[in-house]
Amino acid sequence: ENKDSETGKNDKNPGVKIDDYNKQKEAEENTPLAKAKKAFIEKVNASSLSDDQKAALKEEAEEPKYDNLYDQEVTLPKKLAQMEQALKAQGKSELEAKKEKFRKPLYEAKIEEGKKEELFTKVREAKTNEELDKIILEAVEAGLTEKELKDAGLELPKVEDSTPEDKKPEDKKPEDKKPETPETPEKPETPEKPETPEKPETPEKPETPEKPE
Repeated sequence: ENKDSETGKNDKNPGVKIDDYNKQKEAEENTPLAKAKKAFIEKVNASSLSDDQKAALKEEAEEPKYDNLYDQEVTLPKKLAQMEQALKAQGKSELEAKKEKFRKPLYEAKIEEGKKEELFTKVREAKTNEELDKIILEAVEAGLTEKELKDAGLELPKVEDSTPEDKKPEDKKPEDKKPETPETPEKPETPEKPETPEKPETPEKPETPEKPE
């Protein structure tokens, strides 16, 4: 009886459980909802959002209220698109604000008029912050001073390619670094020659007995 009761308890043995679980898991992963969830996560990963924004949105997508096909295929992708648009708009408005700040010192700078007109056109057409920074540097080369930039609330953009002039060899004091004379390595002692073993003494020849007369 004990054996029967034990087998009764173990009707669902681990092997069967794992098999059933795998089948169930496979069925769940192939449902339209699971596929929609996976597709949305891929969209989030490929988006232009920051890592923090991506993590927050993926976490939100796992909430039970979004556990339906409509939200996964319509509501959440729509939210993602809005977040990306907001990000673009923010970048655009920051760029426009920076352009506006730059126009005043550029207008007042002592730069040749033809060059100034060219720079104004470039500013108007700049699409990114990086492009605008290059134009600001170009204006500085043409005669705009760093003080005029700072007065307008702008910083001089950092140049990525540092020119070799920045690091002049004269700055380094030669006396600081005395050339160290490399120590001459001691010659390895020549190993003493092993003493040649003495030749074994040749045994004296036995005296030949005198022949009897």
